[in-house]
Amino acid sequence: EINTIELVKELALRTDLLHANGLLPPELFQLRAKLGAIICTDGIPVRMHEGILQGGLIRRNTGKYRGKLCIIGGVVALGETLDAALRRHFQTDIGKDITFLDPLGVNRPHGVYQYYGEGDKQAFLPEPTKHAVALTYLVSIEDDNFIFGSSEYGQEASAFEWYSTETCPSAEKFGYGMHKVFLECLHRAMDLV
Repeated sequence: EINTIELVKELALRTDLLHANGLLPPELFQLRAKLGAIICTDGIPVRMHEGILQGGLIRRNTGKYRGKLCIIGGVVALGETLDAALRRHFQTDIGKDITFLDPLGVNRPHGVYQYYGEGDKQAFLPEPTKHAVALTYLVSIEDDNFIFGSSEYGQEASAFEWYSTETCPSAEKFGYGMHKVFLECLHRAMDLV
């Protein structure tokens, strides 16, 4: 007879199961996601372009929301800081470093959002594979006029596009219910740029 608690304890001690970057292999990540919430970090790059505040989004290249607009971000690896995790996601998705936009200089998130199941529009935004808690930051990127696709980057992105509150596509064009997150955070950015 297998003692499930002992098996989970043994797996938890096996650091050799982690990839070198501190992330679990996909099969173990799916198991971990069934056991509790996953911490994620997301970032919306913002800029002033011709006097109009814009935020950057990627067009998703993977998963259920392939082809949909999404905020850059994802899972925080074991032993990784929130700042480092967000920098890693920006590097792998668009090949850019970021500067956090926080007047106090402590890199506080500009929003905390929960994702789970089909979403219920009150507590959760939709996330079909896990329960995730995302700390969402406003950031700037150097060379905000870069041409996406001119490098080897784009692990989860097939495109990078800038939108203002006026040019923002409808909610149906977004994955994970991120339309709401994008607009809320873009309004918060007005005092920072």
